[in-house]
Amino acid sequence: MDKDRKFVIWAPSYTERAGGVMVLHYLCHYLNSIGYRSTIWHSDMLTRSGNSWQRKVLYLLKKVNRIRKGIKRTSASLNTPIASHDDLNEAIVVYPETISGNPLRASKVVRWFLHRPGYHNTRTNYGDNERYFYYQVVFNYPPNKYHPCSEFRFSVLLENTFKQTNFGERKGTCFILRKGRNREIQHNLSDGIIIDHLTNEEISEVFNKSEYCISYDMYTFYSKYAALCGCKSIVVPEAGLEKTVWQPREEFRYGVAYGEEDLPWALATRSQMISNMRAGQSNNLPSVRAFAKECIDFFRD
Repeated sequence: MDKDRKFVIWAPSYTERAGGVMVLHYLCHYLNSIGYRSTIWHSDMLTRSGNSWQRKVLYLLKKVNRIRKGIKRTSASLNTPIASHDDLNEAIVVYPETISGNPLRASKVVRWFLHRPGYHNTRTNYGDNERYFYYQVVFNYPPNKYHPCSEFRFSVLLENTFKQTNFGERKGTCFILRKGRNREIQHNLSDGIIIDHLTNEEISEVFNKSEYCISYDMYTFYSKYAALCGCKSIVVPEAGLEKTVWQPREEFRYGVAYGEEDLPWALATRSQMISNMRAGQSNNLPSVRAFAKECIDFFRD
């Protein structure tokens, strides 16, 4: 039976500060919700390869560091059990695009491109007979290099945290650097607040006080959160990168300006952005069902 198929999701510790990490954990949760056995293989857990003594030392060091920092592997609100080695047997293993090779030595490998392969590291050592998915089409780059490749996405809004509470006067600018921190900075950052290291609650408060939010990270969801909170949300364009290349699908651009000159259009489409984001959540489980079916059909004996 197809529902007997197991999924193992490779993921770092749960955090709501990293969209890619969050959707990996939600994928595990949703797969369990629709009847599959799905578990999280935490990225600091022992793999099936390597020197046993060295692996154990590395594992213990990471465990101590995790305890010291108070980091939790999973979220109490999600059904995301931690995988055991037995869970790996005949499982479909889902890696994000950042994982090079096949550290779990799985026979059935799926790669989910949550950013462009090679963006976070230069190693993209992918294997044969793997199934590829991208979160949005711009992450399928270069086009057709990884085949077959399909879009797979769902929405995690955190709308209880990111919502507009200030409908009055706003002042100042806040900045998002994150994955764009190495870009050429065109603004005086001392004129505003950099939100990168704040908690989500603190970020929401800043978004509700600020008139503008300027992001050097081209693809962070925080730009949309800023718009949700009533900010004038602007992504700093990359030289030579046209708006339709930055984000080919118009509906994904709603509410966020690509450069200051795009701001009137972004403000005019903000309500459509909010409607689309809310409507998208109702399609989460159907999207995960379709994803699971495509994976199972691809690896069907």
